Amino acid sequence: MINAARSVLRGVREHTGGAILTSAALDHRIDALSDASATAPNMLATAAAIDLGRDSMARPLAGAVVFLTTDEQGMFRSLSPEQYHRVMATFQDCRAALDDALAVTR
Repeated sequence: MINAARSVLRGVREHTGGAILTSAALDHRIDALSDASATAPNMLATAAAIDLGRDSMARPLAGAVVFLTTDEQGMFRSLSPEQYHRVMATFQDCRAALDDALAVTR
């Protein structure tokens, strides 16, 4: 028998490289998980998280970031198709904004 909650967390830990994860609750029942010990800021994921409801004054997300949702019992699960499209559209908008900002500074 597979424990889905442990399986999801194992996959997130493998992807982020972190044994201890930081979870940021966003709007629309979306959570951003990242390696708590990572030090390199992930500006794209941070911008997307802010656009999805994260406090802009919060510490930037660092390292690899995984976006998930939780079920009624609070267990992490894959995003629904609607949540996935919302996150992807937000990333596209944020990527364009960051590219524009970089172009101005060059």
